[in-house]
Amino acid sequence: MMEFDEIPEGFILFRQTERFSEMVKPLIKSLLISISSLLIIFILILFYYGTFSIIILPFLFAITVFFSKRIAAIRDTPICVNNAHPWIGEEDSDSTVMLHHLRGWKDAGEVNLRVVKRQLSREWTITLEDQGRTDFGLWLFQSAKQNQIDLHLFLLKEAIALRNMQNGSGDDFESARIREEDDSGLLERNWLDTTPGQNEIEFGALLRNAKMETDDSTNGEG
Repeated sequence: MMEFDEIPEGFILFRQTERFSEMVKPLIKSLLISISSLLIIFILILFYYGTFSIIILPFLFAITVFFSKRIAAIRDTPICVNNAHPWIGEEDSDSTVMLHHLRGWKDAGEVNLRVVKRQLSREWTITLEDQGRTDFGLWLFQSAKQNQIDLHLFLLKEAIALRNMQNGSGDDFESARIREEDDSGLLERNWLDTTPGQNEIEFGALLRNAKMETDDSTNGEG
């Protein structure tokens, strides 16, 4: 398990949120179903063919590694949120999202972030999507593959969009929804496509519902 620097007081790691649990539960379920199925096949082969049943063991090992890596990647998402964030919802105050880069925790800010590989040093660096491509810091996992970075950025964008919704600032609901729909397909293809319906939280729907509630509230006041 990845050990992060000590988180700021009043913040909670992503792996401690309900959002994390909802993402990994389907993966754990798929893992247990796969292991159970292979064990049944192992017992049947052992009963009829004896030691020939050992051919199942490499498959058992491979499936365990496959799911474990995906669960670990989600667990090691370098994000923490404060108690007011919608992932926690324990306080009625401004929500904050922080990202752990190579040198520690830093407020994710109001400008969209992207991760790119430098041409010369080949380091993964975090930049702001502003006119100057301002450096934010170096990505925490320098040996990470592109699909793991995509996963973490997807969750970061989701956390920031929910923060903005909570605080009534930043991107409007429609912009957040469009970006979420563009990114969620990539996430589901690379990480959540082992079992139908794994991504239990429909983030776009959550944003749309929140927008509708806001509009209804505004109309009611008018």
